[in-house]
Amino acid sequence: MREVHHRALLAFAVIVMGIVGSVFVGCAEDVSDSARVDRIESPVNFELPRPMKPWTLLFYNAADFQGYNPTEDVARLMQSTGGVHVVMLEDLPDGEATVWYLGGNARAPRLIALEQWGEIDMGDGLIFSSILQFCAANFPSQRTLVMLYQHGRGWQGACYDAHPSAIEGEVQTSYLTPGEMRDALHSVGGIDALLFTAPCIMGALETVYQLREMTDLYIGSEAVSGFMIWQGALPTLLEALTRQPDIPVVELGRYVLELVQTTFSRDAVLANVPEHLHHLVSSAVLSSIPQSPAMESIVPTLDAFSLALLSAWEYEAEAILQVREQVQSFGYNEVVDAVDFARRCAFIPGIREEAEAFAEAVLNVVDSAFTDPERYPDAHGLSLYFPMPSERSTLTFEEHYTRFGYGQYREMYRNAGLDLVDSTHWPQFLSRFYETVRTSDGS
Repeated sequence: MREVHHRALLAFAVIVMGIVGSVFVGCAEDVSDSARVDRIESPVNFELPRPMKPWTLLFYNAADFQGYNPTEDVARLMQSTGGVHVVMLEDLPDGEATVWYLGGNARAPRLIALEQWGEIDMGDGLIFSSILQFCAANFPSQRTLVMLYQHGRGWQGACYDAHPSAIEGEVQTSYLTPGEMRDALHSVGGIDALLFTAPCIMGALETVYQLREMTDLYIGSEAVSGFMIWQGALPTLLEALTRQPDIPVVELGRYVLELVQTTFSRDAVLANVPEHLHHLVSSAVLSSIPQSPAMESIVPTLDAFSLALLSAWEYEAEAILQVREQVQSFGYNEVVDAVDFARRCAFIPGIREEAEAFAEAVLNVVDSAFTDPERYPDAHGLSLYFPMPSERSTLTFEEHYTRFGYGQYREMYRNAGLDLVDSTHWPQFLSRFYETVRTSDGS
């Protein structure tokens, strides 16, 4: 997926997608006095492929943007163990991309350069496929965990890569789309766990459903996220994989969420951030979704719910609009909590049965979740795309619809090859909703 943005639009998107969460990583843990990270060439005796281990952990570090690069912090937090290979693909705004093997120990962490890949596009599914296949060939293991770093845009994807545009004053970006993720993961026969360790609003039902057969465990955030949320949990996660390599994915998902919840403190971050920026600091709003037969109930229940909304629209448009205005939302009002939206709609005549069935289906998919009860009291783990202007927006409804909302992304959403979108009437409901609301708004 490629888009061209003017500088002002790109700046807006960077804020919306949670760059502040990444920049504030230093507030979560002071790393200024941490151990020096040695970057070295692969030693002569470091032969590939390496011996088989229980786990390979890949950190997909799309740092080709003007923001925080976690490479050395990750190297300090995680070093390969007797049971875990830790590998990183790092891409930079300037310079070649490097495949690193993370070695040494906490006191003397080492980044061992394995290969230089030149200028690459981390938003290209072929690059994701290449590093997955590189790990499968050179770091054989019984199980694989992949961590994605950088921005996220829900159903649009994650890990964008910035490129100079042919037009002066513009920047071109590429996102690793859910379809590209699925194809890349399929190229290695799927993986055991996929963690979005920074990307925002990746608790997206569209993306979760797209990857349902490619990873046994999916963990993402409904809300704006950031690497600071994950930083404290990584060393203990590595220890757990080393100590209990055969941990079931359901138990692993619950353990990861517990680790993040116990190691991340938003209050501690806020103490080091000016008050006028507090609203931009991330919260831990994560959900753990293991692969299960329950996933197959999502499409039929969402489709029935969408058709019920369309049928009731003629008489209950105002009530549905009020629900949208009151529902729990995330990402600057770009997505809504799927369960909260359905439960609120259940009080509207003619929708109750379908709304309750869809809410139940989503709850059955989410094994565990936690949120910030003060900021997100009605979060349940998974969201749906349903953009509206945020409370802080100075744009009219029509301006938002055209520039940043469904008017801008309608065709992209419908043509993204997303199974959930293609198999339900959810996009038809969105079109009907905006058509009526824009007309009644006088736009």
